[in-house]
Order: sequence, then structure tokens, then C-alpha cells
Amino acid sequence: MGYASALLLFCTVDALGKYGGQEKNPFNVLNASPFNLKLEDRQIQKLVNWYRNLLAHAGMIAPGTYLEADGGDTPFEFLPDGEPSKIRLTPFYKMVKGAWDAFDRKRLKPELQLELSQYRAISADSTVSLANPISASGSNYVPKPIKNGPQKTKSKGT
Repeated sequence: MGYASALLLFCTVDALGKYGGQEKNPFNVLNASPFNLKLEDRQIQKLVNWYRNLLAHAGMIAPGTYLEADGGDTPFEFLPDGEPSKIRLTPFYKMVKGAWDAFDRKRLKPELQLELSQYRAISADSTVSLANPISASGSNYVPKPIKNGPQKTKSKGT
């Protein structure tokens, strides 16, 4: 369960960074409030490459690095040269939960993240279910279906 937990935590950091204005490198949010970690750029990039990306795309972490359930107050441990060597899941969870709790949910605007091709062309039939539909993102936003597909724009001079 450690890999799955770490991946979810890194994905939450990624989302908080994107919605917090860190479009180019969402993980820079780790140096901003409420995280306030004071990491070097190369440390952040190694966390992204060695932990988040490998977990998401290959189901592994970089060789020679590891996850730990507890073991300290800080979520990340680095070697003297700045390379990450350990992720402590309990402190990482507490840090991310605190950031999520402090996050202004009014800033969540999924429609700004979606491309036209990611909307459903036809809405699902929910008349057979007694449950309320919820968005896959966990927010109460449910995108409206696009009935006629993308609209073509006319260019000037044609």
C-alpha cells in the first residue's frame, strides 16, 4: 500500500500546484505556503522523476531509494549531495492533508484543465440509479455534455 499511498500524495501535490498557479512546475508548490519546505529546484525535480513519475508510469521508485511508513517529522530525507533517499509516508500524508484542508476550494475550476476532447459527447443515463452522480475528481462539478461536437471556427478571408 505504500506505493499507492505515495502516488496519491504526489498527485495531490501536483493538483494543488497546478491550481495554485505553478503551471510550469506544479511541485514548486512544496516551497510555497502551506508546505514551506525550502527545497532546492534539483531536489524537487528528483522527487518528481524518482518517485512521482516512476510510480505513476512504471509502478516503481528509483533503485536505492525507498518508502518508510513513519520514522520522523519530515516527509523527505536527502543525501548530502541533495538526492532524495527516503519518503516518510505518515509525515508526507499529514503535510499534504494540511495543505488540502487549507486550500481554497473555490479555486478548483476543472473546466480550465479540460480539453474539448475530454468531455463526453453524450451524457450518461442516470435515471436508473438512486445515487447522486459525483464527479470523478471528487468535486461537485459535473461537466455538461457536448451534443454537436467541437465547433469549427471560420478564419478571415475564406
